[in-house]
Amino acid sequence: MEIRDPHTIQKLEGPWGFVLGEALLPHQTTQITTTLEMPQYLENMGIGAVGVATIVLDIRATPEVELGIDFIPLWAPWRLYTDEVLIAQSGTIDVQKGIFLATNEHVIARFTPKREVTRLTLWVANSQHRHFGLSASPQIASYEKLANAKQMRIYLDLIIVTILVIAGVYHLGLFVAWRKDTSPLWFGLFVLAFALRIATTDQKILACIFESISWEMLVRMEYGSGYMTLPLFILYTHSLYPRYANVVLIRLNILLGVLFLATALFLPTITFTAWLPLSAFVIIESVLLVAWILWRSYVRKEPNSLFALVTFLLFGMTIFHDVLMYFQYIDASYDWVHIGFIFYLLAQAQILVFRYANAYRGLQHNEEQLERTVRLRTLELQNLLGQRELLLRELNHRVKNNLQFIIGLLWTKRAHACPETQETLLALQSQITAIATVHDMLCAQPNISSIEGVAYLHSLCDALGELYKEVTFHTTLQEGALLSMEDAIALGLVLSELVSNTIKHAFEDGKGVIEIGFEVHKGKMLLRYSDGKTHYMENDFLVASHTKGGMGWSMILGLVRQLRGTIIPTPTSLAIVCDVEAKV
Repeated sequence: MEIRDPHTIQKLEGPWGFVLGEALLPHQTTQITTTLEMPQYLENMGIGAVGVATIVLDIRATPEVELGIDFIPLWAPWRLYTDEVLIAQSGTIDVQKGIFLATNEHVIARFTPKREVTRLTLWVANSQHRHFGLSASPQIASYEKLANAKQMRIYLDLIIVTILVIAGVYHLGLFVAWRKDTSPLWFGLFVLAFALRIATTDQKILACIFESISWEMLVRMEYGSGYMTLPLFILYTHSLYPRYANVVLIRLNILLGVLFLATALFLPTITFTAWLPLSAFVIIESVLLVAWILWRSYVRKEPNSLFALVTFLLFGMTIFHDVLMYFQYIDASYDWVHIGFIFYLLAQAQILVFRYANAYRGLQHNEEQLERTVRLRTLELQNLLGQRELLLRELNHRVKNNLQFIIGLLWTKRAHACPETQETLLALQSQITAIATVHDMLCAQPNISSIEGVAYLHSLCDALGELYKEVTFHTTLQEGALLSMEDAIALGLVLSELVSNTIKHAFEDGKGVIEIGFEVHKGKMLLRYSDGKTHYMENDFLVASHTKGGMGWSMILGLVRQLRGTIIPTPTSLAIVCDVEAKV
């Protein structure tokens, strides 16, 4: 074979002479007559997957011009002679002991022809991989040209892996930010698995970074990461278009991917690498399954489905190219799937951008719809609230009028009644006055749900003063609080009952002075009452509430419990402390 230009990379396709089962030195290869074309696997030529073979080729090149030979990719141990000189080797070949061990080292053979025709003698051995031989034709050119090409491939793989790792972590971050959508999770894991696959194939940049990693570990990672991409990509497609995927086929492909992954983790390398034809069939079947799902989504006019289908078909073409390359239907030295996946990644990123943009627009639409609904409901509730306040105001007005009518009726009846009846009617009139004062204040203010405590007690004391003209009321009312209608009525009834008891039992001639204090502190309401004559420590309220003559005190105790309060008697006054919900 003639090497025309050392600055142009040529493939050493042959024909190569070869002999199986022997490792011959260059001077022993003169009688070889059997030939083959590269690339070629030797395990199907009668030697099996374990053994050694000698391959020879005569090249015609310009003497004293340095050349290099690159075997890419070659996962088996090898040794190369030019004429009688050993110029390069990779791995261990011990024919006597039958030890053939590969290494991760990528060696470019370097030599300078001494004459016009140079014989290349190559030993190739295998004991760890299903394939025995060369998957691609060796390349020859100047050493500098091959070294630069190798360096460019390393840089390219490193750039691709870096992009994939960043993209994978980014999509995982999208899933963490919004866990309702699982498509970024599966796509992120798929991208990271694919990045690991690229880092362990071709230039094997993972071995360049971690020099201590073993050949066996690297092969397990290469096959395992490849098998991981299958179920992850199926899950990603299913998360995008769940309505168009056949659940049985999805689960079957995921199961197959998991089984292949288990073989790469636990079986010997020479065993699980032999399953490559079956795994290639499953990969092709998976590509067709995904294409079918995307086609169905396109027919149903799903958003971005046409873009997803076209980009995946382009990516699928690179997958078919590499499958054909692995089975040596085409002679290529570099995987296209890496480049194809980069373009597919950019397309998927665009699809996810469209997906999130649509989701964001949907959220905005829902938010606007919700705001409109809230405004309408607010207007309806405001109308209902206005109607309720109007009804309550009318009800309070009617209650107030009815209570004033009852008070007037009691006043009239009291004027013509006996003294004992007058006393009873006066106490009843006092209690009704406490209730009527509440409704009177509610009718006179905009807020009908609560009243101001101090203003209420001022009005009630004025009303009681009109009722008991011989009694003087001294009030000490500090800054009060807003009381609910129920608490105000209960407080007024307590006060009116205390006044009635004082008139009845303490003031013999109906004359006297009553002192009333009121304040609110830290959510607790304090009412102080004193008539200057009653010694409250001598009154046992609990006993009085159960006696026949203690109905007034029983009512007071019940109202205080309603106010969530307690009664604290002192020798000269009575303090009622209540834990009310009062807004200062």
